[in-house]
Amino acid sequence: DPAKALELGAKVYFQRCKILGKEHPHTLSSLMSLATYYDQIGNHAKALELQEHAYRLRCKLSGEEHPETLAVLNNLALTYGKLGNSGKALELHETVYSLRCKILGKVHPSTLLSLNNMAAAHYKLGHYDKALETGEKAYSLRCKVLGAEHPDTLVSLSNLAACYERLGNYAKALALCERVYRL
Repeated sequence: DPAKALELGAKVYFQRCKILGKEHPHTLSSLMSLATYYDQIGNHAKALELQEHAYRLRCKLSGEEHPETLAVLNNLALTYGKLGNSGKALELHETVYSLRCKILGKVHPSTLLSLNNMAAAHYKLGHYDKALETGEKAYSLRCKVLGAEHPDTLVSLSNLAACYERLGNYAKALALCERVYRL
């Protein structure tokens, strides 16, 4: 029950603020969980507010390039997308991807997630050629790193099918959808 999770998550967050302080890593984790609960009940504006607060704290405590900070920034990008601000979402996904390449390397699973998220943001903006280009790169790298049957790889393949469909290549889209289904 998302509403119950929100209620309990809020209790945990406020208790951690009281006992550990607002800047303790466990308190920040609770803050991000609370944002997730708001997201799950459809209150994306509140989720965004909490994520922005968590991002500022993570930057202050860990720096802008820390993997945990980048995870918060990734969530912010996703929430901007849910709120219909696909341009801001793409901008943040590009930032996260660039920093993850620098910090984690170009084939780290988190970096590949960012690449896939960039492709999805391009798709939402109607940049289907760019979405296809970025999505093909994400799919290819995920095949090499995670394997062709990994669930994340299949997400990339499904996204490619959607791009081909939007570009009018229905035969290719259908073939990819069938492959995803079989796998």
